[in-house]
Amino acid sequence: MHIGFLNPQGNFDPNDRYITEHPDFGGQLVYVKEVALAIAAQGHSVDILTRQIIDPEWSGFAEPFDAYPGVDNVRIVRLPAGPKEFLRKELLWPHLVQDWVPNILKFYREQGGLPDIMTAHYSDGGLCGVLIEDKTGLPFTFTAHSLGAQKMDKMNITPDNLSQLNDYYYFGRRLVVERLSMNRSAVNITNTLQERFKQYGHLAYRGAIDVDDDARFAIVPPGVDPSMFSAEARAYNEEATYQLVEERLARDIAELRRGFPVILASSRLDPKKNLLGLVQAFAHSPILQERANVVLITAGLDKALYEKAKDEQTEQKVLAPIREVVKASNLWGKISAFCVPDQPALAATYRFLAKRRSV
Repeated sequence: MHIGFLNPQGNFDPNDRYITEHPDFGGQLVYVKEVALAIAAQGHSVDILTRQIIDPEWSGFAEPFDAYPGVDNVRIVRLPAGPKEFLRKELLWPHLVQDWVPNILKFYREQGGLPDIMTAHYSDGGLCGVLIEDKTGLPFTFTAHSLGAQKMDKMNITPDNLSQLNDYYYFGRRLVVERLSMNRSAVNITNTLQERFKQYGHLAYRGAIDVDDDARFAIVPPGVDPSMFSAEARAYNEEATYQLVEERLARDIAELRRGFPVILASSRLDPKKNLLGLVQAFAHSPILQERANVVLITAGLDKALYEKAKDEQTEQKVLAPIREVVKASNLWGKISAFCVPDQPALAATYRFLAKRRSV
């Protein structure tokens, strides 16, 4: 079987560049990559369809084709959509309709035929799945990863702030596309029963999908790669990572505290991940401060407590408020923030810090 993955946001390459450095380079990309590789291991042919980016600030995504070493049946296919430079996902919508979907159809015409099925990821991928299905009849599955209605709820959207937030996140557009995606998809893939019944059952999606229809849903729990993240695993850069972590702790943590356990958080720098809440909780707990330090893994930012992020939203909504709490509560010497180079190094960081009873 030939399967196409529709994932226009972020990008893919053998080195997993920029993972968690930007909101569009988060766990969704890791998920898509791992699922694609797992499907390929079963003998299927896979295309990961994404957007071509020609931008010196986001290097590595200019070539139209790429691949993962040793995997012959997975192609990374980058097709143009709008301007050449990187665009955050909220700004991609018109370019997907005008450019990306037509370029996908043209690409497969030149290849001699479409895949057997598409699998669409996030609302932008879902939109493309809907448009391709409408043009060709090609079925697609839809994996939302995150739904706009839940994000609106978490952000406490009110009539007073709706206009301002919609100007950035385009919630109105996103909700319409999500309704179309879940309605037109052959199967909606969720991680949990809660996601299926509570999130897809949100009032904003009423009438788009019947959450009680078993034929329209598949629940596939997420997994962890034990070959990378188990206690017994060893990364190619295990010892180098241990040294890196020790150096960063020596840089940021007061000498008498360097042997403490740490409260470790690693995620993309997005407000909904609530790293600010973690730092605030630490600031308000003298007991935690007596017993532990906080470590934030901030991909691509090795001095996140001292230097601004190049992404304005990340800086204003995530890092600047964290720095304010650190300064106001005098957490210097009790908190560290740094980056590690890749997923194997992240796993090695977990193992290193677990030895000191960290969480």
